[in-house]
Amino acid sequence: MEASKLHRQKFCKGIYGVYTAGVKKCTKLYNYCEQCCDQVIPKQERILNYACWVGCINESKSSAKRAAEAKLAEAELMAQLAGTYVPVQGDKVDFKPDGENSFFMPAKVKEVVSGSISSDNCPMKTRFRYGSGGFP
Repeated sequence: MEASKLHRQKFCKGIYGVYTAGVKKCTKLYNYCEQCCDQVIPKQERILNYACWVGCINESKSSAKRAAEAKLAEAELMAQLAGTYVPVQGDKVDFKPDGENSFFMPAKVKEVVSGSISSDNCPMKTRFRYGSGGFP
C-alpha cells in the first residue's frame, strides 16, 4: 500500500472533503495507516488490524527512503554531468583551513564524511590529512 504524502492527502480529502483540520490530522502517517486498516479490517480483528497498521507504516517509511535515495542518485548524476568536482578518498587537493590567518596547503582527502552532494548545493563534508612537508 503506497502512502506518499500526496497519496495520503488525496485519500484523506476523499474522506473529510473540505474539513481541513480532519484532512491535516488524517495525512499524518500513523493516522492515515489507522484509517486505511480500519476500512479494510474491522477493529474486532485486533491482531490483523495491528499487522496491517505496522505493514502500512513500514512500507511508507521504506517508500520514502527509496524516493530520497533516487533523488540523491539523480543529484549525483547531474553533478557528474555538470563537471562538478566530487572528492574521493586519496585525492590531492589544496586545502584552506577556516580562519583569517590561514593559507592554502597541499592535502589529501582522508575520507568523505557526507554521503553525497546535497540538493541545496552545500559543499560536501570531507576530512583532510595535511602537513607542511608535502606528501610522498
